[in-house]
Amino acid sequence: HHSQYRLLYIALLFLSSSSSSYLPPPIYINTMKLSLSICAKELPVVGDYYAKATLGDEDIGKTDIITASANPSWKSVLTCEDPAGKTLTISVCNVADDDAIVSSMTCPMDQLMEQSTVALDADGSDGSAVLAVHCEEYEFAPGTLQLKLEGHGLKNKERGLGFLRKSDPFYVLSIIDGEVIYQSEVISNDLSPTWKLANIDLAVLFAAGLDLTSPLSLVIFDKDRGDKKDLMGTVSTSVQLLIEAHHMRVADEKGAKDGLLRVKRAALVGHGGGSTVSQAATQALENAANVLLASQNIDKAKEVAAKCQERAIELEKESVSKQTAATEAAEDTAQAKAIATELAEQAAQSAEASKTQVCSGSLQLTLKGGDLPDTDGLFNKSDPFYQIYGADGYVACVWVCFAAVDLDVAVAMF
Repeated sequence: HHSQYRLLYIALLFLSSSSSSYLPPPIYINTMKLSLSICAKELPVVGDYYAKATLGDEDIGKTDIITASANPSWKSVLTCEDPAGKTLTISVCNVADDDAIVSSMTCPMDQLMEQSTVALDADGSDGSAVLAVHCEEYEFAPGTLQLKLEGHGLKNKERGLGFLRKSDPFYVLSIIDGEVIYQSEVISNDLSPTWKLANIDLAVLFAAGLDLTSPLSLVIFDKDRGDKKDLMGTVSTSVQLLIEAHHMRVADEKGAKDGLLRVKRAALVGHGGGSTVSQAATQALENAANVLLASQNIDKAKEVAAKCQERAIELEKESVSKQTAATEAAEDTAQAKAIATELAEQAAQSAEASKTQVCSGSLQLTLKGGDLPDTDGLFNKSDPFYQIYGADGYVACVWVCFAAVDLDVAVAMF
């Protein structure tokens, strides 16, 4: 659209160049309309979720509900207009928790329009959830009307033989006084026919400048031989009425009610241009979300590896410390053993030396005897003395004590 405005501006410049008149600067009218597709990955719990979006302060709608999933990829799309310069906010809501927001993301629309698909870590989750959004330029699609009709009590147009044969009805759906949109198959000999499910392309309707509410003509005919047909009845309707109605009265050529049409199914498929997510959008969302999840996993693996490395260094330090302590303890033990051995040797040497050591100097000794035996008879008492012997029987010295008045004597030695 912007390219068309630029071409128009260039044309105006060309047309005005000869008159040298002033031409104001171009005004870019932002009428861009986008379709947004959304998916989420690794939500905290399995649940029933839908996504809603705001563009700036404007609520632009919510998606369908995906049940029993932690990785919802919503089928419906949201649309927005005039997105440039605004911020898109997407929130994921849990239906079972009173529509509480479990995660969200914000993204500048300029970034989204430049990249087409953006995946970001979701806010409000445990840190592992990812939200992805894909945008495409909105393209209107007429879509298809799925229609299944059945008639009841239609007027029999078989002349003269009505009691033997019934009409062969078919219907034609067309623009009022215009092109035929659809013609059904013929049901033979039946005034309460059930026609097969029709997939009616609405391109003709919108090509004529009409819409879902524009009046249409549904005419029921009786098929005769060749190209002949008889009018059985008409219904004035529209695509919207067909979708909303359960049954419709059939009017004959005079306007009288004659028969009934029941709508067994009427649904729009693919109408509106982007009512459902395209395969390309789904693939783009999956790829962007998976890339971000893989990046998250790599970051987590790096964190785990870094922690493992730190722990390995700590264990290595502890091992070195323990080894050093063990070495020091072994050295202390060896040193203690050496000291013990040395002391034992010194003790042995001292014991051995004490056996052969020669004394020098003098010894002052005072002895006192008591009740010594008398060896000299009745009138005399013994004259005691004592000797000190060495280890080899050598008489070291002799002290003599002369006769005393009593056997309890004090002997002094010098």
